[in-house]
Amino acid sequence: MQVCSDWRRWSVHLDARKRLSCLKDVLQRWLLYLAGLASLVLTIMGTLQLSARAAKPISLFFSHSSPLNLCTAAAIFVFARYNLTRLPRFVEGLAACSFGIYLSHALLLVHLQDQNIHPLRWDPVWAVPVMAAAVFAVCALGTALFRKIPVVGKYLT
Repeated sequence: MQVCSDWRRWSVHLDARKRLSCLKDVLQRWLLYLAGLASLVLTIMGTLQLSARAAKPISLFFSHSSPLNLCTAAAIFVFARYNLTRLPRFVEGLAACSFGIYLSHALLLVHLQDQNIHPLRWDPVWAVPVMAAAVFAVCALGTALFRKIPVVGKYLT
């Protein structure tokens, strides 16, 4: 009987430890979500303030190496990892094109900038999300079409 009570005590202790660890993980995730949201707000507000003061578009907060963008991206990826377990079919299809989208989006952005089409030309609050969605859609469509080429599409996308 003594062994059984010891086992129960250890079982309860391990279960409580597991719950505490799970609670700690959830708390860390929520802190990351809040930091990502705060980073997004700071990016938008900072860009608006600097652009208004300079009377021209300032892209300081929108650089790829900005810590604010890193924090926002980390929050989005962690949220997706823990909350989006079942994806719609079209998202699974886009996942197959993700490498091709990654390769082609920079080329499209450079081409658009050469044509003087960039999100800071307009109000960044709406222009950046619209531009990002448009570039994503064009690159996804191009990659999906490129994947249809029998030999080349398989290896490049």
